[in-house]
Amino acid sequence: MPHGTEIALLGHAFIQLPQATHSFAKIFAYFFFLLDIITSLYY
Repeated sequence: MPHGTEIALLGHAFIQLPQATHSFAKIFAYFFFLLDIITSLYY
């Protein structure tokens, strides 16, 4: 998979995270959610 696109999507998701809810659970949820989307697009 193209790592540039992956990094861009992850970076966008991290920016969208509210500062108040900046917990590890939220971060991992976003990470695996985006990872699922990325893998479905490229596989």
